[in-house]
Amino acid sequence: MLDKNLDVIYNLDYVVCVPSLLDNLVEPLVHSFGNVIVFKNTEDDVIFLTNFIKKNSIKKIIFVNYLTEYFHIVNRFFEEVEIDFLFTYSLASFSDIHIYTNYKGIMDLYHKGCIQKVGVIDKDLCACLEKKGMNVYPIDLDIPKEKNLVKRNPDTIGILSNDFDPKNNFYNVLSAIMLAHKTAHFYKVIPETYRFIKTFPVAYKEAQTKQELYESNAINFYANFTNNDMMIFLKSMDLGVPCILGNTDFLDKAPELKNWLVLKSDDDINEMASKIEEISKNEEKINKLYDSFRKKYTKNSEKSISLFLEKVVTKKENIETEKLLSVIVPVYNVEKYLDKCLASVVNARIDDMEVLVINDGSKDNSEEVIQSYTEAYPDLIRYIKQENHGLGNVRNVGLKESKGKYIASIDSDDTIDKNFFKEALPYMEKDIDVVLCDWLSVFPDNPHPTPALDRMLQLENEYQSLLYATIMPSACNKIVKKRMYTDIHLSFAEGLKFEDLSTNPIILLKAETIKYIPKPYYEYMIREGSIMRTSAGKDMIDIIAMLEQRVQEYVGEKNLDIDAFRFYVYWFRIEEFIINPLYKLEEKERKEFITYIEDKMRPLLESIFTKNKYVQNRIKEFDQDTQMYIEKRNQAFLKGNLDSFLKKSIKNKEYFILTPPLILYKIDNRDSIK
Repeated sequence: MLDKNLDVIYNLDYVVCVPSLLDNLVEPLVHSFGNVIVFKNTEDDVIFLTNFIKKNSIKKIIFVNYLTEYFHIVNRFFEEVEIDFLFTYSLASFSDIHIYTNYKGIMDLYHKGCIQKVGVIDKDLCACLEKKGMNVYPIDLDIPKEKNLVKRNPDTIGILSNDFDPKNNFYNVLSAIMLAHKTAHFYKVIPETYRFIKTFPVAYKEAQTKQELYESNAINFYANFTNNDMMIFLKSMDLGVPCILGNTDFLDKAPELKNWLVLKSDDDINEMASKIEEISKNEEKINKLYDSFRKKYTKNSEKSISLFLEKVVTKKENIETEKLLSVIVPVYNVEKYLDKCLASVVNARIDDMEVLVINDGSKDNSEEVIQSYTEAYPDLIRYIKQENHGLGNVRNVGLKESKGKYIASIDSDDTIDKNFFKEALPYMEKDIDVVLCDWLSVFPDNPHPTPALDRMLQLENEYQSLLYATIMPSACNKIVKKRMYTDIHLSFAEGLKFEDLSTNPIILLKAETIKYIPKPYYEYMIREGSIMRTSAGKDMIDIIAMLEQRVQEYVGEKNLDIDAFRFYVYWFRIEEFIINPLYKLEEKERKEFITYIEDKMRPLLESIFTKNKYVQNRIKEFDQDTQMYIEKRNQAFLKGNLDSFLKKSIKNKEYFILTPPLILYKIDNRDSIK
């Protein structure tokens, strides 16, 4: 369930909005759908939900039943996000004017074109709506299975229906329990029920909690006329307590089980009393039949939810880990910076944390620095030594060897603020997928913060502003749930620079919850000779090609604006690290480089140069000379004439380059580039 008080950014395919009055539906909706928000029909919650949708990347809203307050949200967003409804009442309950009005409200929105589809719990109602040609889906809700650890009382019979609800046979069940010489067990009844008990009289017992009522009886009754909350039946049966149902079609696909548990008449107290006796003698057989039914029901439930959502829904199991956080520090010839780096990590330590220092074949005195820290902090720091394999390999070794639920990476020539892990701790404890912070870019004598959430891009929501920020790919300002990598076998590119560009965009695309800490807690040291300050060359081509393949494999295009992704993530890197270096190469090397671009990136560049609406719109915003040059250059590439085009442009000194500020922010900084 989504915590409305938790300050995180959401990237969700859908959100299920359930009225607070329907508290009995919260558990099955959370288990079946996830992403549930409990909505109070107040102006404050309308404002909250409006802001929630605007702030986060929400692609679909599923409203449960109908509230007048929903109309404001539907009217505001139905053209921007998909709006669906889930109706939980039965067809037989339409005699209740409030329920019928609820149904009518949904139908009015559907016929106005505001709703794309409706999920229905009741199969009879679903059949009627299908016959009318509506886009309707049958839904089977499910609940988590519980184990019964409480000793049951063989003399009590639980009544799970509400005595104040006219759509049940509460008094008939009481009469049947009296005929069977058992004690009625219920939870909070109305005064009229006490008068009934005294009149006949019926032995009774009151439960202190609903859980006690469910689990402590020999048998439970959920006999009603029109209620279709079968989660009550499942909960009782899951606990090992046989549950008698009224005349319902819920068990039609399990005829043997239905024969034992479903009443032929809701009014025959003699039949009810007989059921109690029969079930008591055949409980083991009934439970075996139920186990078979339950497995099929869970599969059918998952299938119905997946069809409604148009995506496969899988429930992730919790994974036990030895530590909460593993901090990975790759080391290669950084003796000048390593002591300061490790000192900052130690000063930022939290309980339940480990530090993996991985020496990737350093030839300087880095090992001496590492050993001084392992001796001083043996319970905190683990030392791994290996031959040189490169940064991507080291990150993968760190993933494999780590024992933490979360992974943080700190480059050994950088430092972190002492508060980074401490401020992230509450969000790790709340199971947030990714926690990230800003950078402090430390140039000589000129440190300045670099935001991880780029508001200058002026995008629709905060998630997009994170996803398309220039420092988005960095592994070093993020604390990531380890299973975000392991669930899809995601690893860092090895043997290439910019290895984190191969993984972290996938992480952010798949992350559903992100905590952004707008503080420069990662201190990134800008120095000549570092990997990030050297030319990318062919490595950037390989990384972008790998990332594009992974986007298609792990994310797909269904819920991703692939043109926007290619514009913000690929294009400025293509111009800066692939196209612009061509102007500085000798003719032979330039030809070889262009051939490499053709072999590795032609289909992708064709898409970016000719079909991408974001790229085309931005080119039109350049000055006329730049615009004309870029269009001619792109056409030369598409026709296979790029080398001759560049040769002529360089000879005549008539060419225009594109820089990241110009592409992303329309800030022309080219005069400052030598």
